[in-house]
Amino acid sequence: MESSIYTDPSGFDSSEGMAGETTGLAEDSDREYKEKCRSSRLPIWMFLFLSSLVTLGSAMEAADGTFDTKSVADRKWAVACSTITFIITSIVLLLLLSPVFSVFMAGTKLEGCIIFTAAIFWSSVVSVSTTPITGLAIDEMGAISYGNLYYFSWSSFLCTLMLAVSYIKSFYFIDIEAEMEARGARIAQWTYLFLFGMLMTGASSAIHDNICASYANPTIPPTPSYCRRTTLSLVLSIGACCISVLIIGIKLALSSYSRNYFMFEAYLSLILFIGFAFGIAFITSRNGPGGPIGNLYYTTWGSVVSITLIGCSCFAEYQNLKLSSSSYGAAGDFLPQYDAGTYDPQSTINTPSLYGDNTAPSLYGDNTPSMYGDNTPSMYGDASVEFV
Repeated sequence: MESSIYTDPSGFDSSEGMAGETTGLAEDSDREYKEKCRSSRLPIWMFLFLSSLVTLGSAMEAADGTFDTKSVADRKWAVACSTITFIITSIVLLLLLSPVFSVFMAGTKLEGCIIFTAAIFWSSVVSVSTTPITGLAIDEMGAISYGNLYYFSWSSFLCTLMLAVSYIKSFYFIDIEAEMEARGARIAQWTYLFLFGMLMTGASSAIHDNICASYANPTIPPTPSYCRRTTLSLVLSIGACCISVLIIGIKLALSSYSRNYFMFEAYLSLILFIGFAFGIAFITSRNGPGGPIGNLYYTTWGSVVSITLIGCSCFAEYQNLKLSSSSYGAAGDFLPQYDAGTYDPQSTINTPSLYGDNTAPSLYGDNTPSMYGDNTPSMYGDASVEFV
């Protein structure tokens, strides 16, 4: 049989030409994707430069004796880290703005090393500056006494995290946010709750150790109510962390999500919501440990917002399960990990990673209208539905 591939007299193989063209298009697409990610990091580098400058000035003022009761070692460390990161950020920004030298920095391993090193430095600056009671920007009552040092140290640290996420996306082609959404519904909200819970635990423990502990020597003796509220904050934050880790572990370990697991998640989120609804009234009140504006105040409210989003998503999914309960069979039948509405504004169920596209198959059969109001073919191909 004659070959269907045309070969011209010069010996050029058309199949090789098509393959080379396809490879070239793929390389151009990757190059455009990387350039887009690199350009998106430039504004973040600029803001990090400004934030580092403000933090450096604030830390130097603290080192000059503005906070006489604070640790001398913390002052020196804050100034050292701020100075190092400011110098490095200035050099990186100059290289990125240069059309000649930007190729040595943008999207290279050197940029990645600088980003992750800066994240480590700024995490330590945040620790020594914003920790309740002992932080350089915090007074003895846990309130913010120096706003520039407090807010711009946090903003610098968040900038380094944003740079790290963008670098991983462009260099390793890993979209962390999309990966989290693909692994299961509400996993991003549970992750945020875990992070807020960890910060809330650290702030509560710092207040307890420096004010309420038997070995503490506070300037103003606390009331018994204040210490009980601090203990309540510790209990709620540790409980939120443990439950978040449990739910995230279940979602990552299971490829299918049964109805029993969903109800378990919903009940735990309800318990957390009730606990934080009462707890926030005591923790962030005027006589509570989170009353002064600081880490405990912000992380407590951040935890409440995360739990509320989780609860709303669980309630919306539960309503859809009630509408389609006859299709799911027994309580232990396995369900896909549904997510709140992406493709259908009237529905809160979405499983793009399960079906490969944004089409929601009918669960009833070929000739039965789907629950979404159209005649989308069933993923099973006939009228019988089996669950494993």
